[in-house]
Amino acid sequence: MGQQSARGYLACKKTGGSLARASRQEGGLSMAAGSAVEDSKGPQPVARSPRRRSTPQEQGPAGSVRFFLAKSGANGTVPSLDREIATEGEAKIEALKTGLNYYSVIEWRATADFAGKNPQVRSEPVKK
Repeated sequence: MGQQSARGYLACKKTGGSLARASRQEGGLSMAAGSAVEDSKGPQPVARSPRRRSTPQEQGPAGSVRFFLAKSGANGTVPSLDREIATEGEAKIEALKTGLNYYSVIEWRATADFAGKNPQVRSEPVKK
């Protein structure tokens, strides 16, 4: 038996458990492909992807957002909707082509929730 194998065997026998338990207690051994090897690098940090915050467009309920082009000649103080566009991408392109603004509209329905001690008013998106 080599020195590493003997040390792992003794640690395993001393703890009365598995080699994995012995390696956790010693801190120097780890299991790799079924054999005990010395861990020379120490614990490696876990690579995590950065968290991405959702944009306000993504927070809206799916399927209930509608897109409209603004009427030409509108001054912008009061929204005046012209024609409805199917998707936001199409609305962006049409707004770019025509030089107009576009609006995204979400229709909500207020419902009362009497479950529990305090009644609450909930909002439910209306599907088109």
